[in-house]
Amino acid sequence: MLTSKTGATTRNDEKWKNFSGNLNFRTVLDSAGQEITADVDYISYGAASTQPLTSYYYDNMGNLTKAPEVLMGNLPTDIRIYSGKVDYTLPLKKGAKFEAGIKSSYVKNDNNARYDSIKTNMMVLDSARSNHFIYDENINAAYVNYSRPLGKKWSAQFGLRLENTNAKGISKGYAYNTQLKKFEYTETKFNRSYSQLFPTVYLQYTASEKNQFVINYGRRIQRPDYEDMNPFVHFLDRYTFEQGNPNLSPQFAHNIELSHTYKGFLTTTVNYTSTTNIIQQVLEQNEVNNETFIKKANIASSKQVGLAVSANKSITKWWSANIYTNVYNNHFKGTVNNEPISIGVTTFLAQMQHQFKWGKGWGAELSGFYRTKGLEGVIYIKPIVQVNAGFSKQVLKNKGSVRLNVRDIFAGGVFKGYSKYGTVDAQFRNVNDSRAVSLSFTYRFSKGKLKATSSRKNGGAGDEQNRVKSGN
Repeated sequence: MLTSKTGATTRNDEKWKNFSGNLNFRTVLDSAGQEITADVDYISYGAASTQPLTSYYYDNMGNLTKAPEVLMGNLPTDIRIYSGKVDYTLPLKKGAKFEAGIKSSYVKNDNNARYDSIKTNMMVLDSARSNHFIYDENINAAYVNYSRPLGKKWSAQFGLRLENTNAKGISKGYAYNTQLKKFEYTETKFNRSYSQLFPTVYLQYTASEKNQFVINYGRRIQRPDYEDMNPFVHFLDRYTFEQGNPNLSPQFAHNIELSHTYKGFLTTTVNYTSTTNIIQQVLEQNEVNNETFIKKANIASSKQVGLAVSANKSITKWWSANIYTNVYNNHFKGTVNNEPISIGVTTFLAQMQHQFKWGKGWGAELSGFYRTKGLEGVIYIKPIVQVNAGFSKQVLKNKGSVRLNVRDIFAGGVFKGYSKYGTVDAQFRNVNDSRAVSLSFTYRFSKGKLKATSSRKNGGAGDEQNRVKSGN
């Protein structure tokens, strides 16, 4: 029976100011192609973020039982990334090549989250929810890589990367002392230092002009995003919020794949991945306050076995298609909220893209994907389907083009799911603004073909940039 009801309105306002700079150096040492390249990067992300939250409390008849509560959040972000790397390439005899490099990066993440309650028209600091988190991370790495043909039909590549990580963090805030019945200032610190090796092996066998086989193995690392480590609270409503976890550690995976390519257009791949210390979202509850909060945690180990088939084919002169299918089984095993879990599900995924070309510069594209029920950690995701379409026309003597795109035509990109384990029994439905129509015009000023330019790898801070969830 309904006894009471709570309603909430909230808004997130963010203003980002980002800066990135890269200095690249390249020198060729001889005519054989021996060379040295270097990159120095500096990137900064700054955000002013505010979140007002107003909560309304009603009885079972819909009448307000007390005055609305107003909570104002000020959640600034300051992330600074410094990175430098040097790479060396040495071509050898008989098509062999040796590569080596070193890299060092330093990241400083400073977040001072403050929440204020509005009481009797005055702003009062909400000490229990305010927090100042400072995180410093230094990663030093070195790698070697060797590749060469092994006869007429075989080729191989072997690599080894050594990474040393040094991280420290401090969380400053207030905690409630139940004995003294007051909030007290506290500081929580951590220091981590560890080194890891990451080998890779790649073997290719060309059986004939029609059949090619590849097997590769690699050990990988995935570090947590910086925002996921920040312990500040991000409210969805009065009883539901997201919170970072400063105790997050990287996850590690062993991955092996065997693939077969037929006539250059049909590829079949079998993969097996074993992941430990896996980072996933979990739901936790505070039954005393009726609160549910979402956070990332190193919850479990996982095993994945999958079979993927992809094909890229020109069906006619005016119709080409790319189709990708994947069936895989995910199984998670670990402990969440002190409850042992062992869950798994088999998922089927299909993606397609069809391109059509007609006379007089007309073209069209139809694409989409479908995924059956999936599993992300302890959260089950219900089936998702999306269909997109586009039309284009070459104009102005083929120097310009007009393109009309329609994304998610049937508004199927609704993210629905549930999680049930221990005392947690939650369902959610997230409706994104995924259906959109866009019209674009492109004009090419070049009088002829673009001149070929020497390509180079991206700057050295890509891994660090990818760990910034917002502002990119």
